[in-house]
Amino acid sequence: MGNLGFILMDLIDTYKRGVDVHVILDYPKPEYMGEENPKNQEVYEKLKDAGIDVRFDSAEKKTHNKVLVIDREIIIVGSHNYSFDGLKYNNETSLLIRDRDRVKELIEYFEQIK
Repeated sequence: MGNLGFILMDLIDTYKRGVDVHVILDYPKPEYMGEENPKNQEVYEKLKDAGIDVRFDSAEKKTHNKVLVIDREIIIVGSHNYSFDGLKYNNETSLLIRDRDRVKELIEYFEQIK
């Protein structure tokens, strides 16, 4: 799984420390991604096996948002992918927002995803 493994392990370790972790992934589309076994399917299975609440968004949509919600108070939203290149080499933009009302909206959206 390469460099993605560091972030994945951090999420799992965070969950094991007792922090609530919830993840929405783009629905795996092998024909679109050019992958026989999409990485997001592999990530889904590893997070699920660890006990983390992980869900796929609708197959009809592309989930391109990269959003973190921390302590029901902080939102980190940006353009970057959570990959080695996205975090180290690419020029990306992210914002940290402290807004409990917006956090509530994001959590309500998450809970609607089956």
